[in-house]
Amino acid sequence: MSDTELIHYDVHHMLKEIELCVENKCYLAALSTALILPDICGKIFKKNRINEVHGNPYVDWCNTWLHPYLPSLCLANYGKPTWGTIIYKLRCSILHNGELDVCGKKYQWFDLVKFKFYMNGKPWYAEPLTIMQETATGGLKHKNEIYINIDIRFLIQAIINAVLAFEKELDLNQNDFPSIDITVKP
Repeated sequence: MSDTELIHYDVHHMLKEIELCVENKCYLAALSTALILPDICGKIFKKNRINEVHGNPYVDWCNTWLHPYLPSLCLANYGKPTWGTIIYKLRCSILHNGELDVCGKKYQWFDLVKFKFYMNGKPWYAEPLTIMQETATGGLKHKNEIYINIDIRFLIQAIINAVLAFEKELDLNQNDFPSIDITVKP
């Protein structure tokens, strides 16, 4: 008799685990898993809309599906960065480097962006995000910085909502999403 257990991870299992992580205050685990979902959805999005996705599928998916759940960016002076690009850089920074440093050579304005996650005891939707621009004066004009302060629960929930809307709008089912099977032996 075998006590081997098979755990089937699909997108819905991942969403449940993200919610469990938030409930148990494992916010980095929840955010890291949530940041994987646009990769999965971006691949499906590109496959279903081959002529409409021209760049990075992650960025394109976020700009199309996640963008409606996030406030508009008032960063026109910085090359009009999109949420897709910002979230993609955040994903790379957290998943590859374990940090919030989204600076990069390819996107010059990222040298100016500083992320800060917070929770203020209020519901996540009460004060989800503030974008502050600090303009230096005098000889420090190059030192203009943008601070994106975001409630980590808000960003996680926005990604979950976008995934569910994407699934519903494209009439997807579990078989349309990739899955991972993990065998657990005693």
